[in-house]
Parts: sequence; C-alpha cells; structure tokens
Amino acid sequence: MLARRIDEWAKSVRTTQRLEAYRIPPSISRGALRKWADETGSALDEMTTDEGAIEVMQELGIDQERLSLAVADENFSDILESTYLRSFLRYTTRSTSIDSAMQRHIQSILEATDLSRLPNQFSYIPARALTRHFHLHIGPTNSGKTYNALKALSQAKTGAYAGPLRLLAHEVWERMNLGTVGGMEEGQGRACNLLTGEERRIVSPDAGLIACTVEMLPQGTPSGPYEVVVIDEIQMLGDPQRGGSWTTAVLGVQAKEIHLCGDETTVKLLHQLLGPMGDKITVHNYDRLTPLVVADTSLDGEYNNVQPGDCIVTFSRSNIFAVKKQIESTAGKKCAVVYGALPPETRADQARDFNDENGRAEVLVASDAVGMGLNL
Repeated sequence: MLARRIDEWAKSVRTTQRLEAYRIPPSISRGALRKWADETGSALDEMTTDEGAIEVMQELGIDQERLSLAVADENFSDILESTYLRSFLRYTTRSTSIDSAMQRHIQSILEATDLSRLPNQFSYIPARALTRHFHLHIGPTNSGKTYNALKALSQAKTGAYAGPLRLLAHEVWERMNLGTVGGMEEGQGRACNLLTGEERRIVSPDAGLIACTVEMLPQGTPSGPYEVVVIDEIQMLGDPQRGGSWTTAVLGVQAKEIHLCGDETTVKLLHQLLGPMGDKITVHNYDRLTPLVVADTSLDGEYNNVQPGDCIVTFSRSNIFAVKKQIESTAGKKCAVVYGALPPETRADQARDFNDENGRAEVLVASDAVGMGLNL
C-alpha cells in the first residue's frame, strides 16, 4: 500500500504545485520526484519483514510511528502526504543532481517546519526565563471553568483574555469594563482595552487589561510579563487552520499565571507540550452545573411548539432569518438573533434582549456561534 501511494503522490499535480509554493520549480522537482519514488517504492517492495520495512522507512526519513497512528485518523491522507513531503525534501538535500544553493533553500524549509523540538524553538523568547504556572480549567460547557479563569483575571493588575471569536473578546471586554465578572463589585469595572483583527478600542492607554482574539495576543506588556493571562477554548490547538496561534500563545506568552480553558481532550497534549519547559501545571476539573437532557419528543417541525426561553440553532444567515420569520408569524413570539458576522454592539443588544427577563425577545435564533461560550 505504501509503495503504491508513494507513486501516486509523486505523480500528483497537487504535489508539484505544493513544491512550487516552496519555490522548488517543476524543472527540478519532477525528475527528483521520479527518482525518490522509484528508490523508495523499490526499497519497500523488497522488504519481506515488518522490521525490514521499518528500517528502510527510517533510512528514508519516513516517520513509521506517525504513519501507524495515522491509520486510525480521519485525516490519514493529509498525514501521509505530509510525511512523504518531508521524506522527499530530505532526499533532495542529498541528491547530486540538485545544486547546492537549492539544497540550502530546501534545508531551510525543513528546519523552519520541524516541530519535533517545538519548545526549544521558543528558547529565545523571554517567556522561557519565567517559571510560569499553568492552570488547566477542564470541563464541559456550562461548568464554570471560564468563570473562574476570568475571576482570576479581573483581580490582576495586568492581564489578557484571548479567545477564538471577536464576539467572545468583545463580551469579555464589555464585562470587564462594566464590572460584571464574578469577584468584581457591581459597577466597579476595570479599564480593559479591546484588540481584534477588525477593531481596536482603547478605553485607556494605561489600562492593565486587554481582551483580544488569540491571533492578536501581545506576548507581554511594555513593562514586562502579565500577571494573569486567560486563553480560552484551548482544544483549538488541534485545529488544522488556526491551531498554530494557540500553540504560539501557550509557548510564547510572558505571564506568571496562565489559565487555559477547554475540554479533557487536551490535558495529555498540554502536559507533553509544557513539561519539557519546566512550567508548573495545575489541573482543575469541573462538572456541568445544570443537567443536559435530550427531550423525549421533537417539535415535529411545528414552530408553534417553540416555548419562551428556547434557542433554535441553524447554520446560515439566510436560515436564521427564515426561522425567525416562521416563529414570529406562527408562534407569535418575538425572536432575537445571534450570528458571527453581526456587529458586536448589535450582538450584545440582541443577547441582552433575550437574557433580560424584561426584554422583548422570548426566543433566540442563532448560528453555532453560541457554541463558543457566549453567555446566553
């Protein structure tokens, strides 16, 4: 199977295009790919034992352990292609048919994308000079993990909240300024600035707190490390597109105390990631505060069965407004709407209208943005 896939990968147009993105032109890659595939496939075909195949794969730079784990992974093809790519690039650095300048270029690519010693790559960052204390708040939705993390943040002189959505950053920013985070006296808010990819709100140049999306998290303050940093939805470490931002935040942020909020799937990974750096880790486990119960019967597609306090989740803006229209016309109940592209002020007004017992909205129609911790 491996030999056949190697040949398919080497002949793929997508492979040539990917190498072009690395500035390795087809005039170089096509011939090298044929030679690499022939040598690799032949070597594997000649092996009659598992031990022999493993030895050949090690010589070729193919990570056998990673491939074994990948067999059970839903992203098997992606992992296989990534493994073949690194094996091929290593092969080209030894090829006599490729000039030394191109070999140096390829070697620099291999070094820049080598994550096997990731913590060591951050050794120059001032965060390594700190003995940081990580608090892992682990539990399901509605268990109080983010509440306790934000409580610690609200009591710090300097700190930051970093989340996956601008809506979440905006909510924390608003709550800090209004003083509605647990542990804060009502109306005695803290000056907190907001920083996302779309907006920057400076409440005070001297504000000790900042709420931001994780990609925008500053590594530290101008005067030194933060006292407390909260990084929300830490399971996003595994996201194929955005996971690197969480990794950078965890490894590089300068803070004495760092609170990571998420589910139990990341605990082992975080111990492996943080252990080699000598940072202290404390795990706080949480249980759901209110029961989650599946109803015995459905609404049978009848919107007039919707009750006050219900939330209807759908997955496109057009569906949200279609469902809103159906509920208001059929059940006669006014709806609030929440979705990711709403301006933060509008989203806050809609959420407030639904949350407030004196609000006009009885039902919420939302996208899956509500699944990222919006307090509704």
